[in-house]
Amino acid sequence: MNLYTCWVFSQKEVILYRWPFFSSLKSKNSQRYTINDKELGYSEIFIVLNCGIKLQGLSKPFTWPVTVYYEDTDAGGVVYHSNYLKFFERARTEMLRSIGVSQQVLLEQNIGFVVRHMDIDFIQGARLDDSLQVITNIYELKRATLVFCQEIVNPDGKALCKAMVKVACIDNQKMKPKAMPTFILTELTNSDC
Repeated sequence: MNLYTCWVFSQKEVILYRWPFFSSLKSKNSQRYTINDKELGYSEIFIVLNCGIKLQGLSKPFTWPVTVYYEDTDAGGVVYHSNYLKFFERARTEMLRSIGVSQQVLLEQNIGFVVRHMDIDFIQGARLDDSLQVITNIYELKRATLVFCQEIVNPDGKALCKAMVKVACIDNQKMKPKAMPTFILTELTNSDC
């Protein structure tokens, strides 16, 4: 699924996605448009998804709770930086599980997901026993890749760490990119997570 273009209307980010991948998208912010032949040279239907000023992407935010344990901290009692990656990974896994995608079943089918790229911003440290929330959105969805927008927040909603994570679907034996199974694409586009 390819991102077609990005427009700005009324100070809000609007993203156009190719039809028919979002034919059953259920969003109060989505609208369907038919682009005429003169503009593109052929007739094609698009759905405009209003992402709002804050990046919200394709899905409703999925939230996963995390408690900071002693094993997560360094000698100063602050979460060691690489452990944020574990928190993000767990939230992505639980998001997929919430829509019925089992990574174990995928492994049995020789399908895996690997992190291809990550941009991360460490804003403020979390401490031992902190109760945190990992908020995950799907920002971009293609046939073989997903881009997640994730952030870890404290109980006051203050962001402690943010990341954009590009995940690729691969054939585990060949270690080559592979299109995601249709049922996963369908679940991701229709989910309420």
